[in-house]
Amino acid sequence: MKISALGIDFTIKFCHFIADSPKVTMCTIKSPNGAFSGAGYALCSMKDQFNRARGRKIAFARAVQSTFTDRANRALFWDAMRQERKSIIEHGDQELKDKWAI
Repeated sequence: MKISALGIDFTIKFCHFIADSPKVTMCTIKSPNGAFSGAGYALCSMKDQFNRARGRKIAFARAVQSTFTDRANRALFWDAMRQERKSIIEHGDQELKDKWAI
């Protein structure tokens, strides 16, 4: 998935590791030149039910925080993500809605 923020097109990828215990959701944010920008992880307690949407939200928030140290830039990135998600929801593509379950 791509998000345009701060004049840059970032690539966001999610990966779920559910075969192992604890279950992990990972989010990576990369800049256009493919350079690694940041990552965030969400660990699911063995006592909790695994939830992809919740894991993605936590991992994404942590990835954004590790990528942008400036609070204003983090806010702009979150706004860009919300705009992209809103656009996907308006188009009614269920597969994309599931991928953007943040």
